[in-house]
Amino acid sequence: MNELVERIVREVMSRLAGASGDAAPSEGSPAVQAAPGPAAKCNAAIVSGSASAAENGPCAVDGKRNSLESPAAPSGTDADRWSDQLHVPGKVVALADLVDRLDRVRCVSVAAGAVVTPAVRDELQRRRIALRYVSGAKQDAGVAPESAAHLAVQLVIHQGCFDERAVQSLRIEGASISVAASECVIEACDAAARAVLDKQALAVVMTRYAAAAICLANRIPQVRAVAARDPAELKSAMSMVGANVVVIDPDAVGLFGARRLLREAAVIGRRKCPRAFGSRLN
Repeated sequence: MNELVERIVREVMSRLAGASGDAAPSEGSPAVQAAPGPAAKCNAAIVSGSASAAENGPCAVDGKRNSLESPAAPSGTDADRWSDQLHVPGKVVALADLVDRLDRVRCVSVAAGAVVTPAVRDELQRRRIALRYVSGAKQDAGVAPESAAHLAVQLVIHQGCFDERAVQSLRIEGASISVAASECVIEACDAAARAVLDKQALAVVMTRYAAAAICLANRIPQVRAVAARDPAELKSAMSMVGANVVVIDPDAVGLFGARRLLREAAVIGRRKCPRAFGSRLN
């Protein structure tokens, strides 16, 4: 049976060799390995080319670049030159102005007098991005000339009701805040008035006697004092009368709320007295 199988195999190989023009191997001679055809050569070239590409870079097959090779990433393009500074112009900076613009940004700068919404502040704090106010930045038309005075803030702390260390972070953000202490609410209001009239600064009085401080400060000519419990109310009050003194009660709003109001007051800055109230409030 084995001899029959071997004979059939030899006959098939002989016929195949004859059809291709090759000589059939003799029965007693060892089998000769057939030379690889064109397809085998191409496959071998691709395999060897891939190996050389892994070691020495891209390879070429039949004078063409291997189609499986990924193009090299360009270097030195504009996309690689990320800036860590972002300037946002305008009088109001909202979260919509920063969509898809905060990647790889370390510091956001806004114009002096700009109002930054709480949502923007929270997002910057979450991303650990610094916020700075640039007094020399280009401002939109219509901003009151005194809006840049927010960089000069006189803080008067009555009877140690506010922790002065909370001011350091505001100074890092760009506000120039001077701190004074007083044990008398009358003297605290007088110090605030001097800062407003002599230094053209915005004055903030931290006191547990907010009602008394407002009345005392507003008895001084050209002083317009207001108080508020949240940033929106503070902005409305300051704009309504052109406030130049802000009274904050830390016990009523908490230390975090007091710091937040102080920051908003510094951002809004002192305002000019509205013309309609000028004869009475000045």
